[in-house]
Amino acid sequence: MIVLEERSGQKYRERRMSSVHRKICVEAGLPKDMTFTGFRHGGITEIGDIGEDDVRAVSGHKTLAVTRIYNKASAEKAHRIGVARREHIRALGALPLEWNCST
Repeated sequence: MIVLEERSGQKYRERRMSSVHRKICVEAGLPKDMTFTGFRHGGITEIGDIGEDDVRAVSGHKTLAVTRIYNKASAEKAHRIGVARREHIRALGALPLEWNCST
């Protein structure tokens, strides 16, 4: 559970969450078609973008297959993976020390 009702400390009821969300959107000047699930999707996508593969603890999904929609492929992620792989190979003693792992 990520969001609790401030008044009771309990899980939001759907109707209450909807009205709180709408109030936030109006006050922030966000589009009328902005949805709460859109906020969730954006937040979970950002977690995937920093390299976390398993977002289930935050998203509430039961399977990794469902969370894959949030973990988008990107050149930046490919670069991080490559650097991590070279560091791993170097730690095993299979790469010379002078090989630069930041490029």
